[in-house]
Amino acid sequence: MGTPDEESHNPPDSDSTPETDTESTKDEAEPATASAPAEPAPDHNRKQLSALLVLGAVALLLVGAVVGLLLRTTFDGGDDNRPAADSAAVGFSQDMIRHHQQAVEMATIELYGGSDPQVRSLAYDILTSQTNQVGQMQSWLSRWDYPLDNPGEPMAWMEGHSGGHAHGGSGMEPSTGMTMDTPDSGVPMPGMASTDDMNKLRTLQGAELDKYFLQLMLRHHQGGLEMMEFATEPDHVSEDYVRRLAQQMVNVQESESDTMTKMLETRGAQPLPMN
Repeated sequence: MGTPDEESHNPPDSDSTPETDTESTKDEAEPATASAPAEPAPDHNRKQLSALLVLGAVALLLVGAVVGLLLRTTFDGGDDNRPAADSAAVGFSQDMIRHHQQAVEMATIELYGGSDPQVRSLAYDILTSQTNQVGQMQSWLSRWDYPLDNPGEPMAWMEGHSGGHAHGGSGMEPSTGMTMDTPDSGVPMPGMASTDDMNKLRTLQGAELDKYFLQLMLRHHQGGLEMMEFATEPDHVSEDYVRRLAQQMVNVQESESDTMTKMLETRGAQPLPMN
């Protein structure tokens, strides 16, 4: 028997069974690991994930409310800084909450029943961002001591403002041809889905739901754009924090509209006409 130093310098026996077995075991194990297909996530797991995402959006609603309440520190305080009940700041907040709430509902339906990861990702972005914005606007209205729902005619706050658009009458905005008052369409504001539209959306699944969601949401974004742009103007809204949020909405929704238009093209679908 050699000394430990001598044994450490001896080359390994090429016929050694343990080493051969080890290599063989390694060679056999690695391909099995590399070639094993990923197990698809069960459908119920996907639904559980969607439910968690929706719960996360609800949490964001609370975050938005907190953010809005923190904005109180930017107010000078007192009733002198409280906008009038018929002001654009109040009307925009009330009507945009209603507009946003339907978008959140549509996005939730897509998250539960859609199949395209790109479309579902977009729906999640819309759900979270608009839920947060709803929270901010609700906190403003609470601070101002006004109802969260518009007690009057939708978009009437856009009437009579300098540079604004008339609401009612012919119901047509001259430069875009957008219907401003659409009592015959079954929707309170341009772009919003009707009861029949929403019922149809709830019955669809998979690719058909993805496509119809994109069509409804694109029209929804386009319909709300004029209210948002109106609220960005200092001549219409004196509260700078309201104008800033309105501008954020414009920026995000114009980008999302471009994305949805391209998505519809690649899926062989056309945008819906404005209602």
